This record gives sequence, structure tokens and C-alpha cells, in this order.
Amino acid sequence: MKKAFITWINGQDWAYLSDLLLRKWYIVLWLVKNDESSLANLEYFGISQKITLYVWDLRDQTIITTIIRDNQPDEIYHLWWLTSPGESRHLVSEYISTNTQSIVSIILATLEHAPDAKIFNAATSEMFWNSHDEGLQTENTPLKPTNPYAVTKLFAYRMANIYRQSHNLFIVNGILFNHESPLRPLHFVTRKITDGVARIAQWLQGKLVLGNLDAKRDRWYAGDFVEGIRLSMQQDISDTYIFSTWYTNTIKDILDIAFGYVGIDNRESYVVLDPAFNRPINLTHLYGKNDKAKTVLWREPKTSFQELIKMMMEEDMRRVILK
Repeated sequence: MKKAFITWINGQDWAYLSDLLLRKWYIVLWLVKNDESSLANLEYFGISQKITLYVWDLRDQTIITTIIRDNQPDEIYHLWWLTSPGESRHLVSEYISTNTQSIVSIILATLEHAPDAKIFNAATSEMFWNSHDEGLQTENTPLKPTNPYAVTKLFAYRMANIYRQSHNLFIVNGILFNHESPLRPLHFVTRKITDGVARIAQWLQGKLVLGNLDAKRDRWYAGDFVEGIRLSMQQDISDTYIFSTWYTNTIKDILDIAFGYVGIDNRESYVVLDPAFNRPINLTHLYGKNDKAKTVLWREPKTSFQELIKMMMEEDMRRVILK
């Protein structure tokens, strides 16, 4: 049985990946923030008792070294980041210290104590800004981050490339475009919409306050893309891959599907626009060319955008009604 470490703060990716790895007969170890960390997303899959938990600080090189040295993982999935572009503008120091030190600690500990282990580093489409190659972002598109979060991810991306090339470590850089699921935290706009529409449909909320409704993003189902992540770690050679759908949609598109799901036609009566939710530097169009992932990993999204939003609406309606 392979052994996998996953760095975690109870987001959707960690839970979907853990469930997948357990079904593939891995031993899964989670590295959590503290003893009071919620296991709600593991409980969603009924796997909270099947995972070994370790408490650590991503900025503490000593703790990370000890865990990697003592457990000798086959695969390390570094998915734990402070991840909100908007929040990063207010917590710059925290984002820099956590997000940059964490990748350095993992790389150095692996290099010294488990050099045969494979590392997956979760990069982000936020690194691109609005730069394009023939209308699409590719693995070779210039990187132009516009917020502190994206800058820290670019640092990690560059460090991964350096140690892959200069020390022959197996490090995959996975450039992840927007991915959603019923487990998406509420501060992300897609889940904010599905939860809000469910509450509006049950007369528990009157309005949904949003920012730019026209910004285009490439969104897909988290349960699909974790399969691609695992496959990228089964290759003989590590590389950089874009995980995306090659399609875009807007906030208006999400609203149409969500309100349509609950049978509300006049969504304009329930949506309020607030400029406070707009970014200082607006990303208007992010979508990725996923040729390499489709060709090398034989992986592309199985769940359509419409199916994804309906899935999220179904779960949020269930949650609202149960409350």
C-alpha cells in the first residue's frame, strides 16, 4: 500500500482527494492546523476514522522534517494554502510567511529524508492575470500575478521548478483553475450563490449581494480534477499541467442555473450589486488549455458546468431544509 501525506485546512480538495486515495488502497495521513480542526468534510464521505492526523505548523521546518523523515511517504500532496485573493490584500504578512515557507519546508525535508517521494504542488490560474496565448492560458503563458496570494503561489511554483531541475526531485506543478463542489467554503462566490439561492427559495434570505457578474472563469468539479492530480503523480517524469475545462462561464450563468433550479424566474429582484466586492485589479477572463493533461494523463472533466451547479444546489437545498 502506498502512503500519502496531504496538507490540509478542511477544504473541498483535501476531502475529495482523501476519499479517492482511500478507494485506491492508500494509507492516508493528514497534516492539520490544530487539535480543534473540523473534520466535517471527511465526515461528508464517511472517512474521518480512516485517516491518521498530525498537528503541525506549515512554517515550522523542524516539525515538517520530523513527520516526513519518520513516515517516509510515497506521495506528498501540498494543497494547504491561505487561498483567498481578496483576503490576501488584508493579511499580506500572514500569506507570505505561510505560503512561501510551507513549500520550502516540504521541499527541503523531502530532499534530505525522502528523496524518492513524489510531491504535488497546487499552483493557481490566479498567477496568469489576463495574459493569453491565442486566447487561452497554457503551461507557457507568461505569469503576471496581481494579488499577494497569487504572488506567493508563483514563488512556490518557481521553487518547485528549481528543485525539479537542479536536484532531480519529482515535483508536479498543477496549475488549478477554479474548481467547485458542494464542499466549497461559503466565502467563495459560487457556493455563496448556491447557498444564498437555497435560502431565498426557503424565505430565509431576501437578497444576494455580489460584485462583477460578467467576469469569466473556467470552473469544474473538484471530484473530477483530483483524479487528474493523482494521475499526474503516477507518471515516470514530473511536469507542469493545467487542470481546466477549456470553457468559461460568468456569474450570471451561475445565477441563471441556480435560480432556475428553484423555479425563480426574476433573479434581478433578488440580486444586489455592491462595488465593494469588485477587485482593485479585475481579472476578466481566465480559462486554460488542457491539452497536456488530456494527452498525458488521459484526464478531462466528466461533470458539466450545469451538472455541477445543480449538484451544489441540491446539496445546499438539503442543508437549508434540514436546518
